[in-house]
Amino acid sequence: MKFFECEFPFYAMIKARTLKQAKSLYKKEVWLHGGSNWRELPKDVVLLKYGMLHREHNEPQFLLMDIEGDDAKVLIIK
Repeated sequence: MKFFECEFPFYAMIKARTLKQAKSLYKKEVWLHGGSNWRELPKDVVLLKYGMLHREHNEPQFLLMDIEGDDAKVLIIK
């Protein structure tokens, strides 16, 4: 899995196999008209951002399950 970040019009961090799949998830779960300013993120950046956002609500093993799992998903929407 790869990790992608979209910055406009709504921020989202998405785990997907391809950029095309990430854009499809964005349209389905974030905003129907899609987003722009896409970039691929390294895994260490994803761990930091995702962990900082969820550190008070989840145990570390559950955060790793979200990152390491095989399912494509939207990890963060802001």
